Amino acid sequence: MIIRHDPVYDQYVRRHRARSPYAKCLYVVMHLIPGILAYLGLYVFRETLASLGLSYRAISLLVLLTVALGWELLGTLAMLRYVERLSFRESLRFLGFNRIDLKGNLILVPVVCVVFTLVSIPFMKWLYPHLRLFLDSISAFHMGEWHIYHIGYYSFGWPVLLLVVVANFVGEEVYFRGYLLKKIDALPVPWLISSLLFQVYHLWQVPINWPFMLLAPLIPFSLLMMWRKNIYSPILFHVFTNLVWGELTWLIARV
Repeated sequence: MIIRHDPVYDQYVRRHRARSPYAKCLYVVMHLIPGILAYLGLYVFRETLASLGLSYRAISLLVLLTVALGWELLGTLAMLRYVERLSFRESLRFLGFNRIDLKGNLILVPVVCVVFTLVSIPFMKWLYPHLRLFLDSISAFHMGEWHIYHIGYYSFGWPVLLLVVVANFVGEEVYFRGYLLKKIDALPVPWLISSLLFQVYHLWQVPINWPFMLLAPLIPFSLLMMWRKNIYSPILFHVFTNLVWGELTWLIARV
């Protein structure tokens, strides 16, 4: 019911996972590269870009699309083509786009969303607010009014919003769960390492995401990928956490 057996997925993992210590370190570091790029764009070069006449809104959009759509989505496809030597069709199979898993996506994912919401409520009610305030008080991580979190990730017009949605939900899942999770498969407990690194990667919104490192063992992005062997399950869960779970737990925490 939970674990879906897929010999094609298992074959890709065995064939493409990193084996040497150097390669394993490389793919661990690759989890952090897009976060470093986003941090540099929003925190270090923000005023330089603003001096060129770009608004903070435009800078945020530029950084988001460069990192998520450029590095994470298109960059992954380029690595699969030129590093892993896979055709475009093979790349889609590698990432799990060919596996339409109705049982997992229509039954398991909703159940996981409900269970995760329930078990995360105590953390969100009593611990998360204090950790967020503490991290936001550190100047290197402070998210001012210029930050895309305050501007709004999904406040753009429809054509641009479509790019943002694809970049955010598809780009991150393709890069972290579709590609890198397989590359670090030889590490101990790869799903937990993936979950932790995914939170660390959010360097441009440390106060929002770093507290979730304490919740990482319960966040099932990577587990859904390993259980169901398709990219759609973590994408659906990602949509839920970004658009529903945060607001829902915030409302419950106020009760």
